[in-house]
Amino acid sequence: MCSTDGGSEPWRALQSAAAVLSAEDVTSWSDEQVRDGLRAMLSVVNQLDAVVSTAAASFDTRGLAERDGFRAARSWLIAFGRMSQRAATGWLSRGRLLRQLPGLSAAAQTGAGSAEQIRTVDDLVGHVGIEAVQPFDEIIAGVAATLGPSDVAQACHRIRASSNHPPASLWCSAKSRAACRLLEQWP
Repeated sequence: MCSTDGGSEPWRALQSAAAVLSAEDVTSWSDEQVRDGLRAMLSVVNQLDAVVSTAAASFDTRGLAERDGFRAARSWLIAFGRMSQRAATGWLSRGRLLRQLPGLSAAAQTGAGSAEQIRTVDDLVGHVGIEAVQPFDEIIAGVAATLGPSDVAQACHRIRASSNHPPASLWCSAKSRAACRLLEQWP
């Protein structure tokens, strides 16, 4: 791992940037600064969610929790991340999912896909299995990168339906036509 400043700990620059932002008086920003800053920070939050999820899954895979006396990464996250069991499970689950869906991972790591969208895909995987979802990775990534959470949910609904029925039985609501057009590229 290398950072842009030549160090081996790229999170140090992130911590510095967060400290600078935390010291800002957002109420003194102009309307344009608030709008632009919020858009940029939301994208960064999406990127960080993907990176933290991936790091948590890697931490789990490597068994690193044992170094601190924990048997499981989830327990370590609860203790060191000060989070609930549900939240810790979510980080690990999203990280495992992103490892198996490189298209969705790429969208998330650019800030285009949100944690909410990834959770929706993870729920789909829980119902139909990763093997049924992997062929749609690029389509899901495209929907996540260009549309909202409800469109990702619609795409997941169609994929779930296809695991039980042939593509001709799939339906589209008027609300999610954009997601449906992307899924018309059926393999």
